[in-house]
Amino acid sequence: MSTWVPISRTELEDWIETLPLKGKGHLQPGKAGVYLLPLSESVAVKLSSTIGSSDDAMGRGEASMQLSLISLVTGKVLNKKAQGQTRFHRTTNWKKTWKAGFDRMADAYLKSQGFYDAIAEIADRDKWQQDVLTAIESVTGWQEQPILSDFHRRVKEGGILTIPQQNLLEKLLDKLQKLPVKPPQPTADAELLVRLRTLWTKAKDMGNSWLVDFVGNVGPQVKAGRPLSPRQKEVLEENFKRFGI
Repeated sequence: MSTWVPISRTELEDWIETLPLKGKGHLQPGKAGVYLLPLSESVAVKLSSTIGSSDDAMGRGEASMQLSLISLVTGKVLNKKAQGQTRFHRTTNWKKTWKAGFDRMADAYLKSQGFYDAIAEIADRDKWQQDVLTAIESVTGWQEQPILSDFHRRVKEGGILTIPQQNLLEKLLDKLQKLPVKPPQPTADAELLVRLRTLWTKAKDMGNSWLVDFVGNVGPQVKAGRPLSPRQKEVLEENFKRFGI
């Protein structure tokens, strides 16, 4: 049968000092028995104890402690599965069992550190996803950019970009959005070119040098996708009709 023991605030805080933290464990503002144990600048283990403002343990045998992995930015729980054991009781070997619980949380964080550091910064995941997709899609030809298309696919499928990936995306977007936008290349009217070649042949067969020269000048213009003047169009239509082209 387990033996229940009281734990003072001093004992609890002394134990917290032995944990491998990335910063100093501290009380959550406004919470007498809730401590934040930082694993990084944005992620922490939240320790909720039944230590009250009187610095004494609650006298009930069921008094306990709970752990959760949270964001220091938003305060949201990041992974309920990492919690494992929901309650850690005040037994004589509490330091050992509570440390095992903390280690499990820290190990879950370290195995996916990039993911947790990134998601801890996101207050609204749906909005973040839409903002990233919109930013990528604002770049002309983003589908041909390997990094952009990969990030777009990852976020579209519900994934999260790590902090280094988000920094890389920002730099790449900044660079690409500053490049001059190339105007769309004009395309030649293939059908018109066929009709022009037919007209040129007929004009040459008839010895109409003026029309041969006219068509010879219009042809390169059409190939380059440059628009014809109203007068050029008028002359062509007259001769297409004349020769039944």
